[in-house]
Amino acid sequence: MAFNPRHQTKVQYLRRLRERFRAARGMEACRLANRILRHLVDGDVTQAQMLNAWAMTAPEWAVKAAALQARADRWLAFKAAESAAANEAGD
Repeated sequence: MAFNPRHQTKVQYLRRLRERFRAARGMEACRLANRILRHLVDGDVTQAQMLNAWAMTAPEWAVKAAALQARADRWLAFKAAESAAANEAGD
């Protein structure tokens, strides 16, 4: 299904997501970092839209994206561990 935010542009959506990320702590920040990066990977938004939403240049975004990726990796590791624990509990 195509990504199409309601009643807002994609950049407006990304700005709101950015603000939620900035206010988030712990695993919620990791979850949001994963979500932000997935929008790029899935082609839902362009890099230009992401740069606009974060008010960054391409080099600044590269640094930010690396930091987001570290948090996203933590989220994915958490979800994998959670899934493994659920599978073990079911055995």
